[in-house]
Amino acid sequence: MKKFLIISVLMGLFFIGIQHVDAAPRTRNSFTSGATSTLVSKRAIDIVRICFISTANGGSFTIYDTTGENGTGTVVMEGKEATSGNSKVLDFSNDPIHVDNGCYLAVVSGQVSIEYR
Repeated sequence: MKKFLIISVLMGLFFIGIQHVDAAPRTRNSFTSGATSTLVSKRAIDIVRICFISTANGGSFTIYDTTGENGTGTVVMEGKEATSGNSKVLDFSNDPIHVDNGCYLAVVSGQVSIEYR
């Protein structure tokens, strides 16, 4: 009977430990979206997902690694759709795009949403 009680207690502690590990706090992602060029962040970020919808023929977006608000700096990512209404979703959740200094988003004829952490 003692063995059964000890094994039951140990199994209970084991399962409580597993639940505790599973319930570890997760990093919350931030979102930004818009149809105009904007400074997304003035700090280093990791881009997890980009959603783009072209609102006119030749709509495009460019993401720069910069802290400035004028769209100059290192180009990190570009995207373009030839036809109005076309869209693309770029998912980098397995290997996020790292932006070191800050993130500026330039948008031409489109709507862009960025998920980052």
